Amino acid sequence: MKIKQLGYLSAALLLTLSACGNEGNNNDENGDDEEIVVIPVEATTVSRGDISAYYSNTATLEAEQEALVVAKVRGIINQVLVEEGDFVRAGQVIAKIEDEQYRIEAERAKSNMDRLYNDYTRSKELFEKQAISAEEYQNKQFEYEAQKSAY
Repeated sequence: MKIKQLGYLSAALLLTLSACGNEGNNNDENGDDEEIVVIPVEATTVSRGDISAYYSNTATLEAEQEALVVAKVRGIINQVLVEEGDFVRAGQVIAKIEDEQYRIEAERAKSNMDRLYNDYTRSKELFEKQAISAEEYQNKQFEYEAQKSAY
């Protein structure tokens, strides 16, 4: 029986010693073992300075909207008013075309229109005085009206 008591006593002593020997273990409430890591840092006072950071990458971009750009007349572009990537509105002028030839043609058409108008008014006066035939008057009137609609 003494051996039995000695066995119980040694078991109780082992339990007591194992409960007291917890110096190296840091267990939190959840029972997880967590190791504290010390990170060295350097402290300094606040001062103004340049920040240099950049990011370089390549990509393919697609426009949200695409537009067909068409000139009303043919010609050589002598001035571009926008840069690539600029936002533009519908109807905005983005380039100017050399227009000297068109100005000459417009002046020629205007002078031709003025001449036909003068011929028409003169033939109208002559027709009213019965100095020219109705056919000649109608020809002048037709030429003037045709040029007027084309102008």
